[in-house]
Amino acid sequence: MSKFLRNYIQEILLTEAEERKSNAAVYRDIERSQDFFKFNGSRLTLRDPATRPFAGLTSGELDAAFVGMIEKPGYKVVGTVPPGVAVDGKVFSGAYNTYKVLTKGDSSDESRPFYIVFGFRYSAAESIQFEAIRTGLIKAISENEGNPISVWNGAAFIEVDDADRIGGKGAKADVILTLNGSPAISISLKNLATGKGSDMQQWSGVSAAMTHPEVASFAERMAQAFSDGEGSKFWRRIEDEDLKMKAVWGPLGETVDVIVAGTTPRLEPTGEPGMYRIEVGIGKHGTGGVFYKTDRIIPDGELEPVFFARKEDKKRLGTLRGVRGMIAPIALATSRSATEV
Repeated sequence: MSKFLRNYIQEILLTEAEERKSNAAVYRDIERSQDFFKFNGSRLTLRDPATRPFAGLTSGELDAAFVGMIEKPGYKVVGTVPPGVAVDGKVFSGAYNTYKVLTKGDSSDESRPFYIVFGFRYSAAESIQFEAIRTGLIKAISENEGNPISVWNGAAFIEVDDADRIGGKGAKADVILTLNGSPAISISLKNLATGKGSDMQQWSGVSAAMTHPEVASFAERMAQAFSDGEGSKFWRRIEDEDLKMKAVWGPLGETVDVIVAGTTPRLEPTGEPGMYRIEVGIGKHGTGGVFYKTDRIIPDGELEPVFFARKEDKKRLGTLRGVRGMIAPIALATSRSATEV
């Protein structure tokens, strides 16, 4: 066989191999090149969310980190697709950004793109809320001659000197105020931009409480409702006050010390040197506030925790596939034309 023919055949084989390269292969390349994410068959998810690998990063810095992980094994990002936006008729993720990727060296309009999703995000609103807290903290420490300040956690004033941004699946806290790098006060941020309970997404999931009689009863009722075609969204009040307490504060998820529900949070001086309380702006419709776990408060009114379920692909309520179950504010559940059951 001539050298020309041998090279020609090799070139064809390499071209076919490249054409067969799939999204999964690109995911595997990225998975092997870093230690934070693993490929779960549909997207990259954190290997160990408890390690909080991106604490303190802004959403922009997080995006830069993802781009770096894609580029390390030899790819380049040529575009970002927002959540829920279709590309060639297909939505790759309804919750996370999708990165449009080419192999480095490819520049032709005919080059085949790959689409990569990291199952980790910060909401833009909560990133703004975090930055408001962190900026206020830096300013307060500066005014305290560079010394830590004390922030009210509902029971006592606790010394803090920094703030970490938390995120990822299962993380109840959005912000941790720290002292010398150790957690001091955990905060959950609830963005109520307009001051309505329906601005909020949920209090918690229910997968960790499926053996609870009320949760099991709701799941059973949902199986019947969806099977009989009664609708696509349903809600029910919760009787057990302890279940509500756990949904709001933990341990259905991680526990938190403070819930900040509103627009822009701030550190408000108490009048005593170096001592502050967390306050928050309230939207025009008036719902929101700062709540403390030590007060054992279960928010009521528009924020009352209720069961809520809706159709959602790739979710599961117990053994019921294609349904997402949660404990949500009653204002959210009733604002979506859900049926009370």
